[in-house]
Amino acid sequence: MKESFYKNLSLTFFLIIIWTIYLFFDYLIEPKGLFYGFGLLTNFLYSCFFALALGALIIILWGFILKYKVRINKINFFLLFSGVFNLLIFILFIISITLKILNYDIYALYLFGGNLILSLIIGLIIKKELKIENPID
Repeated sequence: MKESFYKNLSLTFFLIIIWTIYLFFDYLIEPKGLFYGFGLLTNFLYSCFFALALGALIIILWGFILKYKVRINKINFFLLFSGVFNLLIFILFIISITLKILNYDIYALYLFGGNLILSLIIGLIIKKELKIENPID
């Protein structure tokens, strides 16, 4: 159980690092002009929407799995990926707000608060599944 968890966790971090490197180089080769940096902002917002949609879909599918009593023996990669990715997007938002890189309004707080809530719910699901599989630990 723990081997598949660590394998999925390392694959999750690898994919997030690849996405971060892509965003970095996409920002560096963006031509200087009137809307310089706008592509980075749109990629960040698209990432946020993708993380929210993936997290909501995973939680809905997890609810169907629990409803029909289908037992999964391992933590799914997509469950772990969406939880870590939502948490990363929320942390990046908090850093951007504290460094005054982004201005925020109430809609941005709802959007990024959704990332935090989804990551916490997914984290609780993962913690519950790890406890079920390893009752002695």
